[in-house]
Amino acid sequence: MALLGMVNWSTHCWQGKAITISVVTGVLLVGCGSQLPGPEPTDPVTEPAGVFFDDFTYSSNADPYLGLMGWSLLDGIGTLPMNALYSRDNVFFRTDTADSSNRLAALQATTQNTLQTMRLAQMETPIRFFEGTYAARVFFDNAAKDYRDGNVQTFYLINDAPALDLDFVEIDFEYLPYDVWNPEDFPPDMWMNTWHMWESWEPSVEYNNCLENRFRRACWWSTSLAGWHTLLVQVNPDTKEVRFYIDGRLRVTTGRRYYPRSEVNISLANWVTHDAISPGSAPQSRTYTFMVDWVLYAKDVVLDPGEMAVLVAGYREAGISRQDTIDGQPKPATGLGATATAANQINLSW
Repeated sequence: MALLGMVNWSTHCWQGKAITISVVTGVLLVGCGSQLPGPEPTDPVTEPAGVFFDDFTYSSNADPYLGLMGWSLLDGIGTLPMNALYSRDNVFFRTDTADSSNRLAALQATTQNTLQTMRLAQMETPIRFFEGTYAARVFFDNAAKDYRDGNVQTFYLINDAPALDLDFVEIDFEYLPYDVWNPEDFPPDMWMNTWHMWESWEPSVEYNNCLENRFRRACWWSTSLAGWHTLLVQVNPDTKEVRFYIDGRLRVTTGRRYYPRSEVNISLANWVTHDAISPGSAPQSRTYTFMVDWVLYAKDVVLDPGEMAVLVAGYREAGISRQDTIDGQPKPATGLGATATAANQINLSW
């Protein structure tokens, strides 16, 4: 494993000053703008042997590299809400308005107040990840609050076991600008959940902004998160804990009885709930846009938010737009190189 970086972080970094990252090949000067995630990194970072990193530098949703990195776009009837239609055309790639050299994944949810008019978005990898660290930099759209829609913008991990099977796994960040799951005053809420079987919440225990029963635990943080944020979840094999961080701050610790039992995929979705409380009453068409700057998974390694920030900054400075070394594939030196996932194991040159 290579020593990726040792960081001296300026106290004025957040005002746009530079940081200096010393790496094995020399000293790099990295701009300190919207592209750098989260908290202040302080220590040397050894790059994990297995990393899945995607900067979403794709030309379109038909870009062949998208499939080679294992991403699939749902196109047809989805599971949430039941019988709603998902469209691959609701996933697209666009230039970052804050940085014309950067590309973003955008997932849109459109509704006209009926299940039949919904067009939702989901993209996912194969099921091939387990313990370690998962992170993403995402943009949340708060417009659903104006229309009183139960819009769910989510970065989550899940397997394909039946929901009533004890091998079921789901770990979620779910943001609702108008939280129809908290109907007392419908605040904007971030839900952080761990499941190993789906069942009714009753009976359940509520404390410290968490609900739990034998098979799942869901915690919420009532705050507006409109705009860009860095999400990180640690699945720690030593402590059997799952820890949720938002912008470098620990928000929820769970696990143990809710600790995952098998491999999961990485999923991103933008959907709208459909029940007695939502969607809102407005009949006009409206669209909510959830955006993703990058995702990262470090296999079997528990990274803190600062260490994750060093990894992402290092990849971007080296010009690595995507990397998959989870199964021992060679690391790209630079550029748009990728290694196919799943059974193909197609090695592309970079």
